[in-house]
Amino acid sequence: MRFLLVLLGCLICASCKSSNVYYPALIRTGALGVQEVEKAEELVGKKFKVNSLGIKYAWDRTKLKMGQIVTVKEAKVSGFGYYNIVVKIVDENGIVVFDDFKKTDDLGLHDIETWQQFVDHFGIYTTNELVGRKFRINSFAIREPSLRKKLKMGQIVTVKEAEFSYSGYLTDSTIKKHVTVKIADEKGNIIFDRFKTINDLGLHDIETWEKFADHLGINTTKELVGQKFRINIFAVNRWDRDKLRFGQIVTVKDVEISGAGYYGEITAQKVKDNTLVKIVDENGYVIFDDFKSINDLGLHNMETWESVVYHFNDACFTEEHKSAAIRGDVIIGMNASCARLSWRRPKEINQTISEQGTSEQWVYYGQKYLYMRNGILTTIQQ
Repeated sequence: MRFLLVLLGCLICASCKSSNVYYPALIRTGALGVQEVEKAEELVGKKFKVNSLGIKYAWDRTKLKMGQIVTVKEAKVSGFGYYNIVVKIVDENGIVVFDDFKKTDDLGLHDIETWQQFVDHFGIYTTNELVGRKFRINSFAIREPSLRKKLKMGQIVTVKEAEFSYSGYLTDSTIKKHVTVKIADEKGNIIFDRFKTINDLGLHDIETWEKFADHLGINTTKELVGQKFRINIFAVNRWDRDKLRFGQIVTVKDVEISGAGYYGEITAQKVKDNTLVKIVDENGYVIFDDFKSINDLGLHNMETWESVVYHFNDACFTEEHKSAAIRGDVIIGMNASCARLSWRRPKEINQTISEQGTSEQWVYYGQKYLYMRNGILTTIQQ
């Protein structure tokens, strides 16, 4: 059997030689586009444009720019891989960009015609148009908390450089996500000395940012500056209460929207929750030298303040209880509504009903407990 197979192979080989028919092997050129060549040498001297998105290795992307024109200096067939033409290329000044051979698909080379079709489809040219353009910062879209501290909502920045930094399957979405930029502030100082994607920096052009700001009420926060408010001490964190007085009149000195600690769907309520203010007292002294959220400071305008006072006076039965509640303290004998004003709503209430009446255990974070009997505080555990 083995002898017959060898004999059959010899006969086939002989018939090939006797036919004198030559089938040239077409060499696929990978990222060079649709063209195929019979000999690698045909590429020598031809000009191509670089598609940096097609460059496989990150360390090679730094050497070539999107759309850069290069010329093939040498070319040969390597025999390794499906796209097997390797080339040595020079830049526009004749300087060898790579002193070793690289596969054409590793360098992302396109002939002029197919490169133009590529950029037109994916909008690559728009990255070059980004350079020099001004944008406003949407700090809610910034993923990294450390970056949110360096950029302010609505801050105007200018794109200093722009490039693509992606290798993989190309779609309109991945193209947009992998446009990276280097940006400068209003004074021309580089805010980041490394590239960051547009998404990570939350860049909006002026028109869309204004629509975004109007929709979420961001511009209205600026109107807070100079306005007077009264302090609702019960909405203030207990460790900040000693700096503020119940009903104290304060004036908003400065306003900003941080977005710090926040990432997700943007709503008007979340914008409000992340509106930070710097406030001054009646004498013009800054009470907080860092920004505090409106919620943390319990700011009320004059109209809503009246309802707070009414509720407060109705909640606590005695002046002693009122004073304790303002300090954030609770004392035995305090009624339930007054205790809730002081310590705020518990995370859990366990209720027991018996012949003697209703008993409740109020559970707070930090293993703190209040025990009520028929609406009066009887035991404090902390």
